[in-house]
Amino acid sequence: MKKLTKPINGKLTSKFGERVHPVTKVKGFHNGIDIAAPVGTPVLAPADGKITELFDSEKGGLCMALETPDGTRFGFAHLSKRYAAWNEPVAQGQHIAASGNTGRTTGPHLHFTVKQNGDWIDPLTMFKY
Repeated sequence: MKKLTKPINGKLTSKFGERVHPVTKVKGFHNGIDIAAPVGTPVLAPADGKITELFDSEKGGLCMALETPDGTRFGFAHLSKRYAAWNEPVAQGQHIAASGNTGRTTGPHLHFTVKQNGDWIDPLTMFKY
């Protein structure tokens, strides 16, 4: 895979792995990273691919996922808006969504995940924040 585009500009506020949830205060596995950014901050496609999921959840709020041709899945949660449709091909760097404060949060941010071969991957192995 070629060099990836950062999904959002912002400040890393929570890392991948075990943590105490800031809302529930329960210890558990955090399957991604949280990047604080004002509501409406552009969310970009890290790589070429297509939108494979669009959903709303109590915890994640407005969510979407992008899958690359090699099967890597990038997930985006707590969005305020989505600008790409289900099954739509997207180009690396394309503005696909806007950050938000939907779902269970302590403030506006992007929850960002990476999954390869069925396993959660620490996004900080691919992106610097």
